[in-house]
Amino acid sequence: MEKKIPRADSRRFLKENSINTSNCKVTTSRMWERKDDNRFLDNWWFKFDKSDLHNHQHIIFCGALDYKNKEFRVLKIPSEYFIDNLSKLDISVGSWVNVYLSFNNLVDLRSKSRLPFKQFLVN
Repeated sequence: MEKKIPRADSRRFLKENSINTSNCKVTTSRMWERKDDNRFLDNWWFKFDKSDLHNHQHIIFCGALDYKNKEFRVLKIPSEYFIDNLSKLDISVGSWVNVYLSFNNLVDLRSKSRLPFKQFLVN
């Protein structure tokens, strides 16, 4: 039987750690670990609508570091970074931007360009 992994919820973590989320789109991901399924890439999966880039100054990625939703890796990325690099991102027909962010080197595994995000690490 496959273990049930709860949905990651970073709201409490962000509040407790005084991370400013004003004018930000927050997207959260659970861990997608290869040890759980060989198809997984040891990554977080973040997605947001392309229109969010024009509605928010930053996109915040919160990647769960455990299965209890207590600890998160947080990156605060300027929307301009995404806009400047749209050609290096996976964007679905429905205008969803999809990023598979590697746990280890914080690059996008979804796209061949391996766009880096480490420079936006908050914690």
